[in-house]
Amino acid sequence: RERRERQKLREEKISMLVNAGLLSRQLSSTTTTADESFWFSIPNVGILSKYLVKGRAELENFLGRRRYHEILQKELEKRKLKFSELGVKFHVRDLLGRQKLTTVTTTCGPLLRLVKD
Repeated sequence: RERRERQKLREEKISMLVNAGLLSRQLSSTTTTADESFWFSIPNVGILSKYLVKGRAELENFLGRRRYHEILQKELEKRKLKFSELGVKFHVRDLLGRQKLTTVTTTCGPLLRLVKD
C-alpha cells in the first residue's frame, strides 16, 4: 500500500514537471509504459541561445573595429544592441566570464579591452 502511494506521488510530480515544460517524455520503442524515460528541457531556450550568440558577436565585432580594441564600460553600456534583447551589461558579463574581455581600472571607470585570440 505504501509503495502504491509513493508511486502515485511520483507520477503526480512527474506530471507536474511535464506540464510545466521542464521534463519531456523520451519516445523510444524499447521502453515500456512502466519504465518511462524523460529528457530535461528548458522552454524557449532556442530564443535565448540566439540572442546570446548574436549579442556576443555584435559586441566582439564592435570592439574589434575600435582603435586598440577597447572602450570605457559606461560608454559601452549606453549603446543599444541591434540583434539581442538581453542588454549590453549581460553580454559584457558573459564575455568577461568567457575571458574574451579584460578590465583595466582607470580614473574614468573600468575600461574593457577585447582579448586577442
